[in-house]
Amino acid sequence: MDNSDNKQNKRMLMVSSLNIKPFGKKGSTPAIEEAVQQYHENGWKITFIGGFNTTDKEFDFDVKAYGLPLGWFRGLSAYASIGWLIRICYWVLFQILGSVLIVRSLHKEEIDLIYSWDVYAVSMCKLWSVVFNKPVVSRILGTWDYYTKCDSIFWRLWYWPLTVGLQVPVDLIIPTNDGTRTDKVLDYLGVSSNLLFLRNGIDKDAFVESIPTRSYSNKKALALSRLESGKGIELAIKAMPEVLEEHPEAELVIVGDGSLRDDLERLCRKLGVKSHVDFKGRVPHDRVQDFYANSQVFLSLQQVSNVGNTLIEAMYTASCIITINNGGTGELISDDKNGMLIPTHDMQLNLTSKIIEALHTPSKCAELGENAYQSAQEEIPTWEERMDQEITTVNQIVNEN
Repeated sequence: MDNSDNKQNKRMLMVSSLNIKPFGKKGSTPAIEEAVQQYHENGWKITFIGGFNTTDKEFDFDVKAYGLPLGWFRGLSAYASIGWLIRICYWVLFQILGSVLIVRSLHKEEIDLIYSWDVYAVSMCKLWSVVFNKPVVSRILGTWDYYTKCDSIFWRLWYWPLTVGLQVPVDLIIPTNDGTRTDKVLDYLGVSSNLLFLRNGIDKDAFVESIPTRSYSNKKALALSRLESGKGIELAIKAMPEVLEEHPEAELVIVGDGSLRDDLERLCRKLGVKSHVDFKGRVPHDRVQDFYANSQVFLSLQQVSNVGNTLIEAMYTASCIITINNGGTGELISDDKNGMLIPTHDMQLNLTSKIIEALHTPSKCAELGENAYQSAQEEIPTWEERMDQEITTVNQIVNEN
């Protein structure tokens, strides 16, 4: 849909507590980067308050960015003994410091809408939207494993930022249809109005050239993920000793970085597979298609759901996908039709056998990859198509306010 009639140089205040870098030439978060890009192209000016270092910002157009680089503090929540306390302290700290920047922006600029990117930010955004009489949108980037635990009072308290943040009344809630069953979580919490479910999109132009040149016989397995808990990278590494017995030339390529990198490298040394595991670190998003194209299989091994940007990109690059049948993964991948699904029981054993099978049969890899590409063409929108639905709805909210 053409939103040209709504191009009136409106200004949006985006707020995120996430310490992941949302945009830049050295690496980015596609969901955030594409949203900023598409809103800009549809006449919106952007002010961005985030939990990141603004010196990393390298955008091609003007974005006013104010950073609260508190990621080091939030990272302490990984320690189980103090995690709950750290989350409380971080939430309070971000509300105070973030509120200062929000109020300053609302006083200095003509803000038409406040846009929250996560549950830590939405309460604060709602408060100041009421004070300044502005509409507010809440974007939900997933609910991780909350669905599997939300019937427990203990876990609802443990995940209290999510429990509270999901129930903040806003003008529009935009959950990412990422397979973590956010729809069921919201239904459980009694949230049923002002919802717009959208799946992440794909930049098709960035991947189209990788399809004809990709390899299905080079014995390389690719894992592309942040190196954090729950991403399943250790499963891929633990599979390598048996894989190498069958395929001595096999290689595991790991693209991404995170707090567990040192632990994972130690695991490689312990298992004696260090020379067959290549840690590439974080790479710019415009280079990841090269890694998809130069791998025989793609591994997506997250514990909760694997319907994320990397799975979508792997489908669109005709990758032979091996993934876990959890969350909403089965909505996109069918076993032995457009990928290989691992059951949630005996995951390590099943993963190892699937990798060995795939490396033995390049022709099957090619067939599954081509079917994945066809599925992506039918099921996955472009970022422009996905954002068009969102922007149309947001413009209506602002015009009615």
